Amino acid sequence: MRITAARYFFLLLSVFSISALAQDRQIDSLKLVLKRETTDTGRAMLMQTLSEIIPDDSTWKYYNNQALAIAESHLPTA
Repeated sequence: MRITAARYFFLLLSVFSISALAQDRQIDSLKLVLKRETTDTGRAMLMQTLSEIIPDDSTWKYYNNQALAIAESHLPTA
């Protein structure tokens, strides 16, 4: 069976749509866990994970900066 260009395009579109939905669910789940996390270590780890998987530049930078701030707050002062 030959796959026509239209079928191939539809197949790729379907795969990318499913992938995007799965990623949105993962992001939503991590944000929910972050709201309930009480330890700084846990919060920093969750924020770092979010910054790695969120595609939006302003949003991932926010989580990355928050994780950095938590980490820096626990560094010993010289």
